[in-house]
Amino acid sequence: MPELFRRVTFSRLLEDPPPYRANAVLRCPRHLPVAIEGLTV
Repeated sequence: MPELFRRVTFSRLLEDPPPYRANAVLRCPRHLPVAIEGLTV
């Protein structure tokens, strides 16, 4: 994953803020849709 993030040239969240789970134990987004414009080689 760190290598992927270094190679992404431009990314953005499609939903800001993303929808969170109702359960307080699982404090993270349900889905995290991301648009990626390009990758460097």
